[in-house]
Amino acid sequence: MDQPQPSEVMRPIVCTHCHEKQVVRTDGKFGIRFMHAQSVRCLKCGSTFDVILPYQIVAGPYAAS
Repeated sequence: MDQPQPSEVMRPIVCTHCHEKQVVRTDGKFGIRFMHAQSVRCLKCGSTFDVILPYQIVAGPYAAS
C-alpha cells in the first residue's frame, strides 16, 4: 500500500454484505463538506456498496490491518 499524501486521511469502512473491514483514502481537506454516497467494491466478496463520507474517496479500498 502506498503512503497517503499529507492532506489525505485513511478512513475505515465495512462491507454491508460480508461485513469485512476495509480502509479507503479520502482527500482530507479541511472545511465543511456535503456528505454524499460513494460506491466501493469489496475486496473480499466483490459486491458494490455505498458509503457516506464527508470527503471524496481518492484511493482504496485496502485491507484493514
